[in-house]
Amino acid sequence: MSGKWFSSAIYLQDSSVTIDGVVFYGSPWTPTFFDWYWMKKRGPEIAERWRHIPMNTDVLLTHGPPSGLGFLGSAWVKGVGPMDVGCANLRHAVDLVLPRVHGFGHIHEGFGQKEENGIMFVNASYLNLEFNPVEIELSAR
Repeated sequence: MSGKWFSSAIYLQDSSVTIDGVVFYGSPWTPTFFDWYWMKKRGPEIAERWRHIPMNTDVLLTHGPPSGLGFLGSAWVKGVGPMDVGCANLRHAVDLVLPRVHGFGHIHEGFGQKEENGIMFVNASYLNLEFNPVEIELSAR
């Protein structure tokens, strides 16, 4: 894409950039969900992606959430109810790296933020389950 809106955008695909002393690392992978792009099997296959996150990462940006965040990583499964669909391997990596902020989306109904162990987790998804935009309000830290 080009034009005034994207002229200074930086796409992070398993890579990092430092801006004003803040290290950002981004990765598009998420555990397998149907046959969409950027999917890896849970376990060793996706853990291999997460082991490349630099230890000095301040802001981690991933497509999907880590596991164990409750409402931020839960999805309704037809006939089952809410369940944690976050990635346990990603959670392990986040607990090792300890970024100041971990931003993600993917789980549309789980938007919001939660601070845990000094990390601000932000599900910035702004679409509902029908892929329609919804208003979200994030509080200041």
